[in-house]
Amino acid sequence: MRKIVFLSLLFLLFLPSTWAQRKQSKPKFDTQKNAQTQKELAEKAKSSREDLVAATKKYRDSLDGLVSALKERARLETDTLEKKQKLIEQGLMVKRDIEPHEQELARINSQISDTNKRITQADQFMVEVMTLEQLAKNPPKAYQAPGAYFDNLRYIRYTGIGGWSIHSYGDVEGFFQAKFHRSLPISAFGQSETHNRLGFDHSNSFDVALHPDTQEAQVLMGYLRSRGIPFTAFRGAIPGNATGAHIHIGNPSNRFR
Repeated sequence: MRKIVFLSLLFLLFLPSTWAQRKQSKPKFDTQKNAQTQKELAEKAKSSREDLVAATKKYRDSLDGLVSALKERARLETDTLEKKQKLIEQGLMVKRDIEPHEQELARINSQISDTNKRITQADQFMVEVMTLEQLAKNPPKAYQAPGAYFDNLRYIRYTGIGGWSIHSYGDVEGFFQAKFHRSLPISAFGQSETHNRLGFDHSNSFDVALHPDTQEAQVLMGYLRSRGIPFTAFRGAIPGNATGAHIHIGNPSNRFR
């Protein structure tokens, strides 16, 4: 009995010190270290955006060079066709002799059209990256809240309500066509070659080549809000310059590499 009492007293004697040790061993939150970590992450994000802007500019420059080369080929092919057409009129050649040249010219013009489309996509992507860079410096407090709406000099953002799927694009296109009697000017639908090259997931969104301040865009955005469909409308990377202006329908794209 005495032994039990002695052990009980011994346990009570050392119990507070044990708790104290446990309390002391709890790591303290290092405010300075956390601030440094946040600063490093911010600098890394900024560096990543700067690298992305540089990569996009390089990609766009390569497309400009490709268009120039294709236009020169188209010019030469057109000259050849004109010369051979005169020979046909003189009875020195037949129509089938120029068919290969006509086909080649059509192929080159198709390449020019496709490349110009990718240039538009690159311009629009550049606007998105540069706008998001500005947004990262001073993000609105409720930016991610469902149904939130923002409108400033560079962009208009509506976060939407509920889920969104690109498969619903038919409703958007149908509304626009019924309202304006023309096709919705889609510049990028789903995952494009441009987004693949630059490493962004655009699979569940599409871009519309409309400046946000035009009447058509205003009506379209009103419809999107009425349906709870998320969108971001970009006015351009530089105030007063409409290059790259468009409406991104769907949630913002995420980088996958």
